[in-house]
Amino acid sequence: MTDVGGYFELIDWLNEDPPPSPQAFLNRVKQAYRLNHCLYLDASVKGGHITVQSLHHTLPPRLEDRAKMHGRRAMLEPLRITFEAVEPVDWQEIRRQSAGRSDLNFLVESLGLSLSGACYPLPSREGRHALMAVHSRLPEPDWQEFRRLYDRDLSSIAARFHGKMLRGFVTVERKHSPSERLTPREQETLVWVAAGKSYWETAKILGITERTVRFFMSNARKKLNVVTNTQAVAEAAWRGLIAPASPPETSVHTSEEQ
Repeated sequence: MTDVGGYFELIDWLNEDPPPSPQAFLNRVKQAYRLNHCLYLDASVKGGHITVQSLHHTLPPRLEDRAKMHGRRAMLEPLRITFEAVEPVDWQEIRRQSAGRSDLNFLVESLGLSLSGACYPLPSREGRHALMAVHSRLPEPDWQEFRRLYDRDLSSIAARFHGKMLRGFVTVERKHSPSERLTPREQETLVWVAAGKSYWETAKILGITERTVRFFMSNARKKLNVVTNTQAVAEAAWRGLIAPASPPETSVHTSEEQ
């Protein structure tokens, strides 16, 4: 296990300018506390759906592929339990509370993980939730002693790291050149996509081609550093680039009706 000096070394390292990358941070935590795996997740939750905004972990590629294949449904309930928690949640407790226990057991077994682990919920901004999760190969009695000794360390380190991540969004936004910021047209397109309009409907509303709508959305995803349109809408709303409320309903007519 680590020592008190290791905690302060991590804090000092995290406060360096520029701060370490998320991957480097998780690898350092894993090494300092002799953990098997570490994970950081930042997500938006709306209507029972969880949209991942930022995910970093120390899983090797083979386990990452396996987790993607089997883990989506199994992890919904554990994430909900952790997001609703205030204090750290032990993996054994998550397993007991999880309604999809068989799915969760299958995921744990397929990844070759033990049940010695914990999730540390992190306070976030409105509409967002975050956590840091750790996994160990320590047997149950030793794991509980580990938590008694180091829960405070890991909670504090995770909170500081998460704060850096949140401030990083603001810093990056301020440093963007005008060409990297969302244009008014891209924001307008995002608003209508957020309202549930298709590319074709958005094109008719804005008086442009569907190909142009696709171009605007592609640019927006790149600038917001996301993969899907759902993530782009959530990220833009969270940053205040578009209003979270849907715009007034606008009817769309086909050329034959006009």
